[in-house]
Amino acid sequence: DNFLSTMAALKAAPKEKSKAKIDTACQLSHDNGAQIYQDYDCMLNQTNIGHNNNKFYIIQLIEQNGNYSCWNRWGRVGEVGQCKLSNCPTLEAAIKAFEKKFQEKTKNKWDNRENFIAHDGKYTLIEVQHEDKEEQEVTVKVDDVDGMKSFKQKILPCTLDKHTQNLMTLIFSNDMFK
Repeated sequence: DNFLSTMAALKAAPKEKSKAKIDTACQLSHDNGAQIYQDYDCMLNQTNIGHNNNKFYIIQLIEQNGNYSCWNRWGRVGEVGQCKLSNCPTLEAAIKAFEKKFQEKTKNKWDNRENFIAHDGKYTLIEVQHEDKEEQEVTVKVDDVDGMKSFKQKILPCTLDKHTQNLMTLIFSNDMFK
């Protein structure tokens, strides 16, 4: 079957893996010594239109200076939700806690997530693209009723090629509107 062979080829294709970042709601996200342990990071979603459900669940295993924690955050999509950070005595205990929570929420084993099967009433695994690019902080000036105001904002670096960047700069230049 053509569909199955295409699906198998996509699963077999090498995947670019960029480093996952600690959930920004976690207090450890500001600690430079903290990082996601290997690939123990997942985003889950549960949508049920009939019951007005649109929920997320984040599970992360965080390593910090030889200590391990399991981070969980859950709630309605679009809201911060609730969270729990559990310190674990060993790496093995942290892995066990992560895998247990994943199985409770999805009815799938973490080791077999490549063959994930969605179950009614359970969360579905969402593939998340992690960005390697660092944000840049820029000062933005805007016209306001009270005059010009400026504020700082974080933006991702431009990914357009140089010629396209130059064209966009020319098109949106304030000098063009004078």
